[in-house]
Amino acid sequence: MSAIFLFFVVACISYCQSTPMNNLWDPQIIHTVYGTDKFYKEKARSGLSIHISPFFQHTATAKNGEEIKVPAGNRLGAWNMYGIYFGSGAKPANKQTPVIDGIKTDLQGIDSENKTMNFDFLDDEELFIPDVSATIPLSGNQLQDAGLFDKVRVKYEKIGLRGQISLDWRNNFGLIVKGGIAHIRNDNIIFDRTTPIVPPQTDPNMITPELTAVENTLLTPRTMEDIAEELDLDLGEFCHTGLEDTHAQVYCNIPRKFKDKDGDVVCTVIPHLSVGVWLPTGNKTDPDRPFSVPSGNDGYFAVTTEASLSFDFPKSVQTSFGTGLLFAQERSFVKYRVPSSENQSGIIPWTTGVTNRPGVTWYGNISFKAVDWIEGLGIYCDFIYTQHHKDEFTINECDPTRKKAFEDGDGPRILAEQSCWKNQQANIGFDYRINKNLAFGFGLQCHISGLRVYRTTTALGSISFCF
Repeated sequence: MSAIFLFFVVACISYCQSTPMNNLWDPQIIHTVYGTDKFYKEKARSGLSIHISPFFQHTATAKNGEEIKVPAGNRLGAWNMYGIYFGSGAKPANKQTPVIDGIKTDLQGIDSENKTMNFDFLDDEELFIPDVSATIPLSGNQLQDAGLFDKVRVKYEKIGLRGQISLDWRNNFGLIVKGGIAHIRNDNIIFDRTTPIVPPQTDPNMITPELTAVENTLLTPRTMEDIAEELDLDLGEFCHTGLEDTHAQVYCNIPRKFKDKDGDVVCTVIPHLSVGVWLPTGNKTDPDRPFSVPSGNDGYFAVTTEASLSFDFPKSVQTSFGTGLLFAQERSFVKYRVPSSENQSGIIPWTTGVTNRPGVTWYGNISFKAVDWIEGLGIYCDFIYTQHHKDEFTINECDPTRKKAFEDGDGPRILAEQSCWKNQQANIGFDYRINKNLAFGFGLQCHISGLRVYRTTTALGSISFCF
């Protein structure tokens, strides 16, 4: 009993998800309407169950680093067009950038009231504040704001078919394999500057030509296209159809029944343990496509270990508490977009080789089910929390000048900060059992809160065959 009590305490400390995944676009993937699906099902014999689940997932918003709801394209902050002029030491020696250099020359040559606007900030690693004559009514903050896109609107959709096969050996052991195929779209990309330029306080009715010139030079679709092409970036929509990652796990249940003084079972306590692997059968993100989305763990092989404790009350309800971990393998990249300055956001101009050691993902759930809530109809509910800790990035650059530029620009630290995320979601599912071999179901997964994740909503149907 002391061991069971200790297991219960540990399980309640954190909350976890059904199938853990290091994927901030779909952080708590579900394959059936049963959600976490760690519920205990008493069986008199071995059996096979097959679940086929069409699904649709979508969002246009995300949570940023301050846990604030923003357009999906602003998940990592506002896109800063000035950032391309910082950390220039990371630029490859043979890389020609006539468009970027020409824009810099144009900005440095802006003339106002017969005075030349000196854009020293373009070469300053610390400040955005330019060296401006006191006669020019322009503040550094106004100039900084003029270089940002307030909103980058993106519409994310995923539609597909998922499946799960479970092979159970009575009540004690089993094998579960989950996978799917999906069509992913990240499109309707719009770069917005919805906040007007604020005129200087010295003359509220005046918009300075400097501000207007900066906006007209940097924040235009044509400029964006030209700069992106020069930096080998594809800012267009992303569309992909293919397999999702495949998860295989073995599990063990150790049910123990508790009876009252009359010998009737009043509660069954079921510790559950499982070990699984994620196989990288899905697509990966493309470093040259900022809006690309993986259909799994982004090419990482991962190991999962999970534990839960369920309390089954006969002809009533069952509650389940779980916890676990995900460990992803280290990966090396020949080409990876790494910031060379803390001023770079959205558009990361230069690439280099890196090694990424993913942080631990921990997860948990509090779940509830009621079979025959109404005759033939079952209900399944989960509250789920997931957190992914910081990755560790190491620069693999042969050129000492470029390597120093990335490291001096805090590139590895910025990537590590941006790699951590957390997510809270709720699942609710229903199934209607036609007979012992066939059931139909519908489930819904909704975002509650998070950090640096997409705010996705998933609708899922299900047909279940039990043999």
